[in-house]
Amino acid sequence: MRGWLAPAYSFFFKRLFFFFIFIPIIFPQQGFVQETCCHRRVNTIKITGADPSTERLIRRYWTDLTSIGTHLDDCPLILEATGNINPASIEYYFAGHLSVTTAAGLGDEYTLTMELVDSDNNTVVRKGSASWIGFPTDGLDSISNLAQQFKPLDDIIHDYEGMPESCEIEPEKDPVESGEEMTVEIKKILDHKQRSPQTWQRLFVKAEKGKILNGKAKGDYKVFEVGSGSITLQYKAPDECKKDKETISVENSCNKEKHDAGTPEREIRRAQFEIVCSQWEGIIASSGTISSQGDESLITALMPESKYQTATNWKLDVVLKIDRGNERVKIYELESARFDFLDEFEFENVMHSEAGKSQMTGQTEAEAKGRQLAPSECKLELIIDLKKKTYKIEGILDVKNITEKGDSEFKLDWPPIHGEEKDSGDQMTEYREEILIEGKFSEEDLPEKLEGSIDEMKEVPPEFADFMEALAGKISGKIRWKLERKGRQ
Repeated sequence: MRGWLAPAYSFFFKRLFFFFIFIPIIFPQQGFVQETCCHRRVNTIKITGADPSTERLIRRYWTDLTSIGTHLDDCPLILEATGNINPASIEYYFAGHLSVTTAAGLGDEYTLTMELVDSDNNTVVRKGSASWIGFPTDGLDSISNLAQQFKPLDDIIHDYEGMPESCEIEPEKDPVESGEEMTVEIKKILDHKQRSPQTWQRLFVKAEKGKILNGKAKGDYKVFEVGSGSITLQYKAPDECKKDKETISVENSCNKEKHDAGTPEREIRRAQFEIVCSQWEGIIASSGTISSQGDESLITALMPESKYQTATNWKLDVVLKIDRGNERVKIYELESARFDFLDEFEFENVMHSEAGKSQMTGQTEAEAKGRQLAPSECKLELIIDLKKKTYKIEGILDVKNITEKGDSEFKLDWPPIHGEEKDSGDQMTEYREEILIEGKFSEEDLPEKLEGSIDEMKEVPPEFADFMEALAGKISGKIRWKLERKGRQ
């Protein structure tokens, strides 16, 4: 082409050539599997049934024929010949046996049987034999043909081992709660030809944030044998309550020795999932009163002019954090509790007799404000059943060393005795109560809020409520709660 189009035309075809030639290199075909490069030591250790000179001849010739006399630098398997003939010190070895029979009128018939053996697993990888008639040295061509059955040696060993080159990682759930345990499946473990690897192959697995609870520890990793082609990890997310991202990585290993886990070689898979922390924050509060005067109860009816009343109020500001659970049930334990408490008691006892009159009045007040409770003072769990759509708040308050202030006055008017005495002081008291709250929710998954109240006198049988009021007077009791689910960032 001539003229000004020629340079542009040439430039266009150069670009087109680049596209078709180099793009396949940059973007390999689908299904391409990267292979791991390992190093293996091989030797021909012994030929039995032969005299020493024949044994040395065949062993040296066999080593040359199978190309293990020199280093091969083509991955995925590098072979090295070694002078060590101890099977425990090499990964693979050739073992042979030369047998001889006398063929009538034809001379001696020699048969050489060779085996390629995996010394770590005591497994015959490949076996072959060759026969010839004459002398041992007449069999070199037959031995050469036999050696072809063991070529290329690096490919035979590589295909036999089935090094894991790919897998899939499947967490039981995503996201997972902080501190929660779950299973993580490593499945579809395959070699470079998409086959199941040898069962003795090992995988090194690591979790960056949480812990893998099973497997053999090796540094930051847990080591597993491939086995049937799938591995179940027992995973536990970090206890710290915050939103995070977990990374599970799986690496293969070149190591074959049974009693040594070896070291990781190449990462074959990585997967991530979210860690979240849903915790519950809110209040649980209780209020109750008992009062009586005159004939309102058995207690005050004994002294018609007597009366008393007591009021007990407390409130817990709580934070509950995930502790354990599964797909159906979530259990949250108390992380912190702040306690407000007020207990007031007032009374007046009046007694008349023919001799005169006595009167005693008094009041006490026990109070705690914003007290941070120790774990021994408050045990509380929130149990949520996602299948039944029910929840239960259960625990116990056992608070000691609450300051109680009190004063009293006693008057006596029994002529000729007239007197009056007053007293006041502080002392330490304690408060103990069992907590049991049950409720339901309508959401399909974890609800955002749990809220309600209970009139405790309506929760007991009417006969028992009537008995208690006849004994002690007017009784009221109410417990209320409001918890909201929040995720700490």
